[in-house]
Amino acid sequence: MNGNQLLDLLKTAKNQMDGGEYAKSLQTLESALARNPEPWLENEIYFQVALCKCELEDYAGTAESLETALSLAEKLTYDEKKHIYDMLLIAYTKKPDYEKLADLCLMLINIEEDKNSLLLSLMFAYLGLEKWDELAKVFDDNPDIAIDAKTLLCKNTCFTMAGRYKEAVQTAEQYIEMFGDEHVIFATLMDLYYSVGDGGKGFEYYKKAITLCDDPGPRMKYGSQLLWKDLYQGTISDTEFPNIVDDMRRSTEKLLTNTAFNNAPKPFRKIKIGYLSPDFRRHPVGLFLLPVMMSTVTSHCFNFCFNLAEPKDEDDTVTTHFKSLADKWEEVHERHDSYIEQLFLTNKIDIAFDLACHTANNRLQLYARRLAPVQISWIGAPVTSGVAAMDYVITDKDVDPPGSEKYYVEKLLYMPDCFLCTTLSGKPSVEPPAFTRNGYITFACFHNIQKVNDKTLGMWRGIMDKCANSRLKIIGRMPDGVEGREILDERFRKIGLSMDRVSISPPTSDANDYFAAYNDVDIMLDTYPFSGATTTFDALRMGRPMITLVGERHVTRVSYSLLKHVGLEDLAAFSEDEYVEKAVTLAGDYERLLKINAELPRRVEDSPLVDQPLFRKNFEKIIRDAWAGYCFENRAGGYDYGADSPQELLEQVANATVYLERKSAAGEDIDNMLAVEYFSVQKAFCEKLGIITSNENFPREYKKLIVEIERGVAEKNLLPAISKAARYLKAIFNMLKQRHGSVGVLADV
Repeated sequence: MNGNQLLDLLKTAKNQMDGGEYAKSLQTLESALARNPEPWLENEIYFQVALCKCELEDYAGTAESLETALSLAEKLTYDEKKHIYDMLLIAYTKKPDYEKLADLCLMLINIEEDKNSLLLSLMFAYLGLEKWDELAKVFDDNPDIAIDAKTLLCKNTCFTMAGRYKEAVQTAEQYIEMFGDEHVIFATLMDLYYSVGDGGKGFEYYKKAITLCDDPGPRMKYGSQLLWKDLYQGTISDTEFPNIVDDMRRSTEKLLTNTAFNNAPKPFRKIKIGYLSPDFRRHPVGLFLLPVMMSTVTSHCFNFCFNLAEPKDEDDTVTTHFKSLADKWEEVHERHDSYIEQLFLTNKIDIAFDLACHTANNRLQLYARRLAPVQISWIGAPVTSGVAAMDYVITDKDVDPPGSEKYYVEKLLYMPDCFLCTTLSGKPSVEPPAFTRNGYITFACFHNIQKVNDKTLGMWRGIMDKCANSRLKIIGRMPDGVEGREILDERFRKIGLSMDRVSISPPTSDANDYFAAYNDVDIMLDTYPFSGATTTFDALRMGRPMITLVGERHVTRVSYSLLKHVGLEDLAAFSEDEYVEKAVTLAGDYERLLKINAELPRRVEDSPLVDQPLFRKNFEKIIRDAWAGYCFENRAGGYDYGADSPQELLEQVANATVYLERKSAAGEDIDNMLAVEYFSVQKAFCEKLGIITSNENFPREYKKLIVEIERGVAEKNLLPAISKAARYLKAIFNMLKQRHGSVGVLADV
């Protein structure tokens, strides 16, 4: 085909585009490309293809066609191919390709005289790439760039993420001057002031933000940010806190969407549990979760793990272990909320666990909609989720004593011992206290340095003043950016701590070096209000005592709970003065420090803190408590088990027997509903297998058993009756083995 004919095709294609017939125009252009046009014409055809694809919202295809057009335009001047560059900027922005967009912007900035729009595109690219220092440099090098609302918010985010908090505050205040009061910018200022250690101002900006915002979605987000940030500062008083909780409850009630579930309300059946978390890895949450993934009764539950973390080229050993334990594993880190919601609903998850709470990558908004009939928060953060649809939080009576209900949206689901049980790995060497080598006492804190607020520093100064030759060793994650470290140093100077006796260093990623650091210290100092958990476990394991200050709320009481379980509750203080005094007294008692060092690792090993089988049993019991409660509350009358298979009934009998024995062993009453349900399942199982009709001894013995159960219920003493039931079932199982061979879950009973 000659050039004129190709030009006619190109003209036809343009007319089709003008008429809005983009699909037809694309066919015409592809027909022209198939006829091997000259490079100068091919370049133009590819550009027109890009225009078509852009109108059809195929931005990846648009970019590909423009890149081809550009490769054919090497001999053209910049002005002759400027239209291609302009179109590429649009394509890389519409279907974000941040790397290519940044490279293109940097190239064009050196050519174009009007740099403003290019700088805005470059900001967008760096924002997507999270290259905060590079983005900050763009703002630093171009102070006269035109500022609109979007650009100013971008600048604020950039300075915040780069750790330039003072400048971030200035940009937020500039935004208010230019564009007026908005809840978004007030919430930003809340976050910033908490980041620089001024929780008072941060809390005031939270109040301003929610005053201007009626939308329950942002209100939940701001409440979540507040609850997380205030863990470190403790600005919200115990009196004010219940009001925050009530406000979050009212807001999140409006987000509830899923209210009807058809999950079979059978209290003893195998429960489908869905864990949604970014921390199925070597992380405190992962190590606390591992013990409950290995059920003591295989018929107890079916575990679904939905991983929110970005997959790595190679899993760590903990992730690999989780994958082997999960009945179903799915990567969902890039999945939209609606996809995850459907995963829970279509799989008929019975209990949805929230393991992130207010931490990064949480999906609290999904739990607000409700993912399952029962929702439980645990180990994500030491505070309420604030989500009205969250039914329970797992805790213990040391961290949440009676009266703590006012601090929660959820009901409290109590573990009989500690609400945590960790996974010990390796056996690090424990050396004698450091004072035996140094000749002086070394205090230490290995928590996240964000937890070290002014109140904590004040107590530490009191200790250092009274222990004149002592040292303080701080190891923890540093604040972000140069300003973050400057703010930290300024706070130490302001409190009057002599820095020649204080060392501050970042944490090591090597586990051996981390544990070895405990051997260089004598006494660990807890932070307030955000007490330790993992670092407290590790300190106790390494024979290092911890001084802690105990308040009313959970966040202040975790170390206290751990200390009680190793017999060191006397190291818990209930006032700031007592905290200082206990630290000073212990520092002067060399004999006790040596005794603690020698005995503490063994105490930890012998405690419920690492007794995984015991923890699993207790965990399974309270999970079954929650599920049984839902079943009885959400059905009318009894359940007809006639349609259940023998295997399903056998699983339920096994689960029920184990569950009721555990309740009785814990000294808990077994009410009539549970007793009746138990024997309904048992009877259905016997009838299903034809046992009652084929052996005349069973009906008589069964009737005697019912009489015993009824007497046990009346006398509130079911344990003997349950024990008889277990013996009765074993007799049935033995007969089944003889008649039918092995039965799948016999080993569980």
